[in-house]
Amino acid sequence: MNSYADQLAPEAQLFLTNFERGINASISLVNLLKGSADVAEKETLKRSLQEMNDGMASGLESFKGLLESVQVLPRLEKEFNRSRRRVEEAVGDLIAKVEVAHRLSTELLQQVSQL
Repeated sequence: MNSYADQLAPEAQLFLTNFERGINASISLVNLLKGSADVAEKETLKRSLQEMNDGMASGLESFKGLLESVQVLPRLEKEFNRSRRRVEEAVGDLIAKVEVAHRLSTELLQQVSQL
């Protein structure tokens, strides 16, 4: 469990960095498409954002299930309990970050739907 907790923090940061880049690129594309009559491009962007949003929602449910599973593990020995708390913290932190990303992508999707 310690290895998982150690691995999760850098991966969460990598997710956020790439998500931020993707959102910035999508916002730039939305700005370009505002005056455009290219319906196909708008629909493609909308589908892509919807798929990303759906994937994040699914991932959130999975991480919440993992967190619940870890939280109900029995208390055993000191090192196991410490490892369990580290995983709880790491997964809880990731959930919070993905929830923020999900809200942002939902807002962007709403903006694209209004194009």
